[in-house]
Amino acid sequence: MTSFDKNRFEKAMNCKCPWGGNNKKRQANKGKDLIHLFFQDLSYFRWMMETAKKDSKWEWLYKECKILLDGLEQLPKETQCLNCSNTAQFLSIIKGNFTSFAYVCCDKAECKRHLESIATSYIHLEKMSLQNLIRLKSDCYYQKDLIEYLKETWGLKKRFSLPIYKKDILSKL
Repeated sequence: MTSFDKNRFEKAMNCKCPWGGNNKKRQANKGKDLIHLFFQDLSYFRWMMETAKKDSKWEWLYKECKILLDGLEQLPKETQCLNCSNTAQFLSIIKGNFTSFAYVCCDKAECKRHLESIATSYIHLEKMSLQNLIRLKSDCYYQKDLIEYLKETWGLKKRFSLPIYKKDILSKL
């Protein structure tokens, strides 16, 4: 998608998942909107996108997922750097025994150093790009934290509601 097309993005948001899965939870995904799967079952969304990419028969589904991700990437980020008031550019989520913590900073070297100094263990900073974050291999707890963080970053309500999310996302673009 070279230039952003809001109408095309809206169509991708409303695209229905053609697949289910081998258990009841995954079977329930069949017929759900892609935007719903992104926020409610990120691991399935990622699996579906990667599987569709490998099969020319399902190339259309991969393209719809890609358009959805590209459109979400256009959303303005509302999270500020922990050290200054600039918009956060980097993210690291560190998983502890029971909880995870999201650390964010801008691209200034001093802010990155500050972030590294407050972290209790080694941190890996990722550019705050949706494509980068989705690609990360992670367990389900990490993915839940990532989705919660993205909701906060985009200024979306914590509790997922498909009609409200669609309306809010489209109004921000």
